[in-house]
Amino acid sequence: MITPDAPSAMPASGFYILFAGGARPNLASVLELADTGAGFAVVHEDAGQGLAELLQHGLSFDLTGLAPWEGVAAPAIAHPFGLAVQGIPQGEWVVLRPGAHLSGGHHLLPVMRAMVELALALLALPQARALCWAPARTVMAPDYARHVLAPWLAGGAFPALGLTALGQAGDSSFASTGMEFFTGQELRITPSVAPDWARAAPIAFHLIHRLVSQGGEVSSPIEVAGPQGEPLLLQPMADGREIWVQSAKENGL
Repeated sequence: MITPDAPSAMPASGFYILFAGGARPNLASVLELADTGAGFAVVHEDAGQGLAELLQHGLSFDLTGLAPWEGVAAPAIAHPFGLAVQGIPQGEWVVLRPGAHLSGGHHLLPVMRAMVELALALLALPQARALCWAPARTVMAPDYARHVLAPWLAGGAFPALGLTALGQAGDSSFASTGMEFFTGQELRITPSVAPDWARAAPIAFHLIHRLVSQGGEVSSPIEVAGPQGEPLLLQPMADGREIWVQSAKENGL
């Protein structure tokens, strides 16, 4: 059963944008971008604090770390996409976060879609080098970010390799990172269902899209169809923080 209760504790929301050293945008460059029809408006400015409040689809977001004020500390990164594992560029960061009036609603999909659209617009600023989504500790090259995020905004599949990530755990299972931000839970795919990445990835992406789109938590065992129609059992663990993905046939269902 999927319950509609919102997650009680969410990881910190925020898109970190990396710029070449010495090339962090200032308030004037953000205002200039807004004037080009990028889809957002600057509704509050505090040049003395390196802060701009941006309005996107009626929702406000704070952009901090603007030059010449001090930039923000580098985020924790674990999953690069479109970048070599050892090739994450060096530079300086700014961060885009939901405004204070959105407190408690950071994980809601309308807020996320507006923030994703705004983050993509800001990647048009000169010398933007990478986009990091903090809750999943992912970092994306600008072209990769556009490739996976823009189709979702147009109604396509949720960008699992971008707003979430998938990695192998010590017990040979495959675990998601970042789905908790949207649903309050992470996936753990058992080796009997997916012995390798080639099998685990399409199952994970299929389930992440389904669970994020539906919202809420899996509070009791449910049977769902996998990407090839295979019967899967989603079994929430005792602490409620993980969902084990097992074969429904192996469990006699």
